[in-house]
Amino acid sequence: EYEAFLVAEKTGSFRALARDLEARGLISSERLFRAGARVTRSDPHLQTGYYSFDSRMGLLAILGKLRRGEYNRVPVVIREGADLFEVAAEAAGVKAVESAAQFLEKARARPLLEKIEKRFGIEKKLPSAEGFLYPDTYVVKKGAGFNELVELSLARFELRIAAPWRARRDEARAPLR
Repeated sequence: EYEAFLVAEKTGSFRALARDLEARGLISSERLFRAGARVTRSDPHLQTGYYSFDSRMGLLAILGKLRRGEYNRVPVVIREGADLFEVAAEAAGVKAVESAAQFLEKARARPLLEKIEKRFGIEKKLPSAEGFLYPDTYVVKKGAGFNELVELSLARFELRIAAPWRARRDEARAPLR
């Protein structure tokens, strides 16, 4: 069995993957594989991610897997009380993200923070997503799981924290009958 990472939007990554598959004996020809991708119109639909291939798979099975996005998924555990550095290390450790540094950079990026501020009605500017990543285990796309992890975690935060808090607040504000 062989595991490979495909960066679909990066020029040349499909060709490099094809060369690697040929070198490992998983396909007979890089050129035939690339031609097969064009003929089946798979090439514009390839999805980024880690994939596992084995010697029993043929050219069409490999192309189908790449087209359908049957990539590997990994569990990321966000522990209660974990800070952003610990979450980043966990995500990088299971290869959900490229690196802990990349995770930290994205978790401090203004577009994400503005999304959180708007979603939860936060009036001050947040320095990071810390505190909004709800503790739980999330299964995400290996190698490209940051967005998926954050979205799942924010949804869980909404369900467990924000929605009940808003309900209690609204109940307290309601006039007595």
